[in-house]
Amino acid sequence: MKRTLNPPSLPKPGRLHYSQVVVKGKMVFLTGMVPEDSEGVLAGSDIRSQTRRCLENMRDAIESAGGSLADICYVTSYLQDKLRDFEGYNEIYGEFFPTDKPARATVGATLDGILVEIQGIGVLD
Repeated sequence: MKRTLNPPSLPKPGRLHYSQVVVKGKMVFLTGMVPEDSEGVLAGSDIRSQTRRCLENMRDAIESAGGSLADICYVTSYLQDKLRDFEGYNEIYGEFFPTDKPARATVGATLDGILVEIQGIGVLD
């Protein structure tokens, strides 16, 4: 059985057709986390602030499924300007995943009004 969740602490999907968290068995799939709070307010204009908000949203999302950041196994991160922002992004990312880091891909992407978006896959114990 598949469960879908849209935790109240995350930005609302609004008119878009997706679930923020999908749980299937022990697998947890997290949508691309954007740097906004539950009211849709952008978390600053710099890569560190935006990365922090994305990862706080990721933490809230995995916790809504009964897990923690330690359960994240794979992350894909999209950076508006990978060359300029990678160092700041990576610094904050390391604060959220200090040990047993997930596998990760980080790619440059055209993002609409934000600097970073982060999605993940977790496995619950």
